[in-house]
Amino acid sequence: METKLSGIHHITVLASDPKRNLAFYTQVLGQRLVKRTVNFDDPFTYHFYFGDAIGTPGTLITFFPFVNAKRGQVGSGEISRLAYAIPAGQMGYWQDRLQTRQIPFTLNTHPLDGQVLTLRDPDGLQIDLLETSQPPLPAIHWAESDVPAQSALSGFLGVSFAANQMAHSIQLLNETFGLALQNETANTQRLTLPNGSWVEVVKTSAGRGFSGAGTVHHIAWRTANDQTQQAWREHLMGLGLHVTPMQDRNYFHSIYFREPSGVLYEIATDPPGFAIDETPQQLGSALQLPARYAPYRDEITANLPSLD
Repeated sequence: METKLSGIHHITVLASDPKRNLAFYTQVLGQRLVKRTVNFDDPFTYHFYFGDAIGTPGTLITFFPFVNAKRGQVGSGEISRLAYAIPAGQMGYWQDRLQTRQIPFTLNTHPLDGQVLTLRDPDGLQIDLLETSQPPLPAIHWAESDVPAQSALSGFLGVSFAANQMAHSIQLLNETFGLALQNETANTQRLTLPNGSWVEVVKTSAGRGFSGAGTVHHIAWRTANDQTQQAWREHLMGLGLHVTPMQDRNYFHSIYFREPSGVLYEIATDPPGFAIDETPQQLGSALQLPARYAPYRDEITANLPSLD
């Protein structure tokens, strides 16, 4: 069995207007729409995947855009901050780009991260851009993006979440998942993954928030294949956690469980990837449906919001 998680696979977020969501992540952040499919539990709702040119795990942010969804409220047991890596020396590029597109942002200095550019997506999700000369993974630049390769996002650098069971949340990340304890203050513990990305656990006495547009549904961790995923499932169940059976998500296989403070965790396999139903050149260009919904394509298509 793996003794450590290798990194973040993807982060899934709730959104409202699908057209606005699509425009922001492709036209502002310069990401590729890697896959256009549906929520497997609600086929009349889109599921968008944005990432690098081929949807490399660690670059992926995915959305369930529920039309007219109300804003959510972040509380205990929820991720509050997503940090993307950008190449060193490119902070000025992103300031100019956001100003040109009239996207509000702030610049602050973080004691561990240096200069941080903070913006919010159309539903209020906090996104930080941090310069680094050593990104967590080698993202593959999408040639059709209008963000040049030397400035493009290179995957997730880290996430923060609020914990009302801080010690137990840290214990799971450290002792079970193998994240290394890095920096600690009275209310925050940062832990690092083998690829250099990090998780911040922030102590809170606040209650749970409520789900809605702009809140993170879950974070998925990478595992190599079905065998390592099953080993994780057995190990986690042995710790007393309630873990789902394997779920086939077409492009990866998943198991889900909640960590002690309530964050929904997923462990997702790297294979089979996004090129099983489209060529690498065609990724995201057409609506893809899982086999069980294929007979209802006309009905589903007629009821999905227009993206024109």
